[in-house]
Amino acid sequence: MQSIDMPLSQSIDLNGYSLYQEMRSAPADMYVTRMRVRLPQNSDWVRVEKCYFDPRNISLDTMLLFHDITISGSVDLYDTNEFDRTASNRRQRTYPDEENSYRSRGNGCNMILRLRKAGIGFHTTPLNQQPGKFNVKTDSEFVEPGFISVYAYGCEKYINKNSVRNKDNLPLKRKRRSDEFTFDPRLNQRYSDILEQSSDVWKTYEPRSRVNYERSKLFRPDDDLDEIEDISREMEDIFTKGIRTLLTTYMKKELQPAIKDTLMRNMGYVVSYG
Repeated sequence: MQSIDMPLSQSIDLNGYSLYQEMRSAPADMYVTRMRVRLPQNSDWVRVEKCYFDPRNISLDTMLLFHDITISGSVDLYDTNEFDRTASNRRQRTYPDEENSYRSRGNGCNMILRLRKAGIGFHTTPLNQQPGKFNVKTDSEFVEPGFISVYAYGCEKYINKNSVRNKDNLPLKRKRRSDEFTFDPRLNQRYSDILEQSSDVWKTYEPRSRVNYERSKLFRPDDDLDEIEDISREMEDIFTKGIRTLLTTYMKKELQPAIKDTLMRNMGYVVSYG
């Protein structure tokens, strides 16, 4: 399999990607934009841990291992009454950006996720072949890290205010929903079409133990800890799960040509360029 090229800079800007989730613990919508992956200095940031071709099942299993990476993102929290959540209007919703951000009204903050020894596994199989075409199907899963920590900066003001407002005026709990979130690649139309038509299965896995799950101490000790913990935990979980799936999607997109070529070579195809 081809080696993974090291970026010239020490970071990867995930421009064009955004995450969105309706919150259960507060009447708010959470957006994450301007995400950046900071890479460790003086070391490889990812390596191919496994690349195995199974001749019996005609499949390729690939495993990536990240040594130590940090992902940051800007979080915007919108009150639910600002949007009409009907399906038709949600498709027309304008995503927050640097020029039109809710952060200017005091509801923005930043979150940082650090992962050590996290992995991504890919299982690739050929699809029904057509003359002159070789198509593959890739299933992906995020393998739990050896260590994970998440920190939030500047989120205290909104969360504290929101918890008080909920106690006085609004129900704190919403009807329980699944933990699925909306992932918007916001890339060019061609790649968006590929994503919509893809049969890839994306999976995320939570750590078996939360022993190494560190939380930043955002809140005042005299706050209602149950309400505060509900909101802060959900924000952290949304950010963590979203980043995992985004990172999986990004790496799958970057490695797809190499994975496809490796599978073709092991199946006896001659791969040439030019």
